[in-house]
Amino acid sequence: MELQGRLTLVRILREFWKGIAVTWSMVLVENLLLALMPLALGYSIDGLIMDDSSSPLTLEGLLTAYSLVMVARRFHYTRAYGRIRISLGLSVERRHQDHSVSVRSARMDMSRELVDFLEQEVPDLITAVVHIGVAIVVLASFSLELSLSAVVAGIIMVGVYSLFHNRIHFLNNRLNTQVEKQVNLLEMGKRRPVINHLMQLNRHEIHLSDVDALMGGIILSLPPVFC
Repeated sequence: MELQGRLTLVRILREFWKGIAVTWSMVLVENLLLALMPLALGYSIDGLIMDDSSSPLTLEGLLTAYSLVMVARRFHYTRAYGRIRISLGLSVERRHQDHSVSVRSARMDMSRELVDFLEQEVPDLITAVVHIGVAIVVLASFSLELSLSAVVAGIIMVGVYSLFHNRIHFLNNRLNTQVEKQVNLLEMGKRRPVINHLMQLNRHEIHLSDVDALMGGIILSLPPVFC
């Protein structure tokens, strides 16, 4: 099935929301189970100290449930996102038939990057949110001040990322534009244009890496300051 209209994340979510929703739900459950394991481990150790031989059963149950959900998610998402990649690839090929092979190839790769974002980046975000939420709840059980500090630090981290968002988007666009030229440059059969192309790719990747490193450094320096 080919997608109609603009190929955007919103369009992909609308067309394939069932498969994506199932995957993200399993990611959520998987991370909730994982986040609960340290607590279950602590209860198990306390129980064993108190000669309660049944105390490890909760931890064993969590491990079993986690394993089943993880395996089911892996089976599901490779197939669900595979169908999305096929649909996007066909749509891109149909829409850009009058473009050069270089542009069509690059844009097909970029369409796969949209799916990679849904498959990898969003689950990572869900993982981070779940673990931060659990950490805040656990901290609140010890100290309300620590919990509030974690909330403030999280808000500031999101603010730091928002400051770099436009720059990252701009650099990604420049990198993608350069990638579109690759096949045509290779077809020319001349060494100098290829060298220049590879140097341009390297320059854009370095700029992206520098921005990412700077943003990460700022974020990592925040918790000691605000907690």
